[in-house]
Formats: sequence, C-alpha cells, structure tokens
Amino acid sequence: RKCVEEGSNGVIIGAISYKGLDDLVEELHNKGIPVIDVINGMSSSRVAARSLVSFEEMGFSAGTYLAQLHATSNSPAKVAWFPGPEGAGWVLAGDLGFQKALMGSDVNIVAKRYGDTGKLVQTALLNEVLDMQPDIDYIVGTAVTASAAIKVLRARGLSDQVKILAYYFTPEVYRGIKRGQIVGAPTDSAVIQGRIAVDQLVRVLDKKTFIRHVGPEIYVVDQKNINALARLTSLAPSGFRATYSVGVRLKGED
Repeated sequence: RKCVEEGSNGVIIGAISYKGLDDLVEELHNKGIPVIDVINGMSSSRVAARSLVSFEEMGFSAGTYLAQLHATSNSPAKVAWFPGPEGAGWVLAGDLGFQKALMGSDVNIVAKRYGDTGKLVQTALLNEVLDMQPDIDYIVGTAVTASAAIKVLRARGLSDQVKILAYYFTPEVYRGIKRGQIVGAPTDSAVIQGRIAVDQLVRVLDKKTFIRHVGPEIYVVDQKNINALARLTSLAPSGFRATYSVGVRLKGED
C-alpha cells in the first residue's frame, strides 16, 4: 500500500504467507495496479503474472538427488527432515515433493521437525533429533538447517558420519558446498526469477505480450559442478547488502 500511495504503478511481491496477502492483491487489482508474484508464491488468482518455480519441485529435486546418491549403498539410509515452518505454503509443497521422491527408494525419513527458519530454532531442533537418534545418515532441510547443522555436527564429532543437504539455495549453502560441508542443494536461479518479474511487470504496464507464469529450470548444485555454476544467476554479487526502510505512521498523523 505504501508503494502505491507513493505513486507506484505496479508491485512485485515475494510473499512470506501463501494466502495472507490475498486481500491486498484483490485491493490492488481493483485499483488497476498489477501485481507480480515472485519466488515464494501466493494463492491469489488476481496476480497479473508469476515468476517462480514450485517448491514441490524443489523438494522433489532434493529427494531424487538423495535417492540417487544412496542408490549404490547396500543398507537403508536414515534421514532427519526439517522442511521449515509448519503450515507455510512453500513448506507444505516442499515436504510433499521430497516425500514423493523418496517413495520406493532405500531412504527413510526417521525424524521430522517443523520450525521457524531462525538459526536458534533450527539448532535446537537439530540437537533434539540427534539426542534421540544420533545414528542418522543425512540431515536434509532448509538452507538455515543446513548451515546450522555444520556447527552442530562438528560439536558432536559427527561431521564425517552425517551428510547435509538443503532443498533450496542461499549464499550460506553455496559456501558450505564449496567447503565440502554440504553435499548439495537444488537452485531455482532466484536472481533470474527477479529479472523475469521486472520484465513481466514492464510488459504488463506497457500493454505488451507477456507470459503469465515463467520459472527457470531447477538443477542440483553439488561439489561436482559448483565451480561451473554461473553464480550471479542464483546469488547476489559479492559485497551486496540489502537496505531496508520502514515507513512509520505517527499517532495523530493524517
């Protein structure tokens, strides 16, 4: 709303809640303000276009990679799975995709914990699972889970025993793969998604032809291909720092 009040003709939203912004999108649509849904996904049918991939596909990609990774082993693998905050749309989708990919494989989810993607929360969940079941073979989960798991496993002397995977890609996951601490993670080329979203919005505003739903091809980055990764398709340039501003309306202000 603040952007529109300040004169914006269109809005690009990377939503946190799958359904929580439906009323806002409806309101903007009724005002003739196009909304582009980028990366995370929203349930509203009123968005003008979407630049995103399915988190179900991300979960499926991670699960397929894990099943193939363990295919040559002679024993079943035990996995602790940390999909993210319970009830979030992207988490439900990621969980569904991951479990679908493991069906019929020799990989079994023996522990599953939902939780906020804060490092303290994920660290607590990791320790809870490892206290109960220290003989797991893989930790798979959010990027924050993977990052937190590096320190947790090191502290417990389990770094050589338990392997780590994430089901989406961040700078921390990139560094973990480069250093051999994380096995791999699928990337949805988030930078490209952002560029596509801007292009979609410009085309909508200029009344040009546009594609309503575009998403880059998902592929897994691991230690075999990370040096060939076109880094700037998935991550911000080195030294980039996000700058945020928050508009505060004072009491009594019009």
